[in-house]
Amino acid sequence: MIMHEVIQTPINTLRPAKANARVHSKKQLKQIARSIQRYGFNAPVLVGDDGEIIAGHGRVEAAKLLDLKTVPTICLAHLNDIERRAYLIADNKIALNASWDQELLASEVQALVDHGIEIEDTGFTITEADILLEEASEAMPSAQKKTQAEDRLPAVESAAVTRMGDVWQLGRHRLVCGDARDPQAYAALLEDETVDLIFTDPPYNVKIDGGCFKFDPAVLKDPNLRGQVPSVIVFHPSRTFHLSHAPTAFAGRLKNVRLDKYAIVGKCGFINGCPVPSG
Repeated sequence: MIMHEVIQTPINTLRPAKANARVHSKKQLKQIARSIQRYGFNAPVLVGDDGEIIAGHGRVEAAKLLDLKTVPTICLAHLNDIERRAYLIADNKIALNASWDQELLASEVQALVDHGIEIEDTGFTITEADILLEEASEAMPSAQKKTQAEDRLPAVESAAVTRMGDVWQLGRHRLVCGDARDPQAYAALLEDETVDLIFTDPPYNVKIDGGCFKFDPAVLKDPNLRGQVPSVIVFHPSRTFHLSHAPTAFAGRLKNVRLDKYAIVGKCGFINGCPVPSG
């Protein structure tokens, strides 16, 4: 068996392989850089004796983002040119052939979250982790679910204190118990104040399947569409509103916002309303 020595090599002496078909997005390079910052540079870059990178292109680019001058490398001098090209593909493809034990993965992710580890440090996004944990919970046997204290609802010992229309003062914050479609609820909550930011997700009660928005075009034909969103909001004209996962066609039906004075970005996904300077 060939023994390899790990050495620190200046990044400016390394060059990418022309035959590298693996593509790294800017987002992934930032993830790799974050991993290096969090855990260290633990996977040496594999190079040829001429400085050509065989495996580790993404790590080298991430190191540049971190302004590192050197990276740990292992020289695979025993491989000829065609073997390098074959290994370059094998190093990436064989890893892709693996799969996850979803139950064990969900358990590990939950354990990391419980210990305060930021989930992005694992390469998963928060949305991906939420979906993973939700699917694991749904697959859990009912008997096991009942044993989880966090899923147990406390018994209601008396009638609820809060009533529709009540406004709670929480320090400098105010919380209203009311219908989001009721103008009087906003009047009670805001009094003489104006809104600096709106972040809403109409239409309400739409099923989200696997984190992917499923929009029913029939909603647009609903003559009572305005009942799906707040009827009256006193909105500061120099501030921002956000409609999450609202198709442009839906946003265009809103009667309470002068969309012609706002920049609408995209036909679906997030629609961000940003005041456009006049003149």
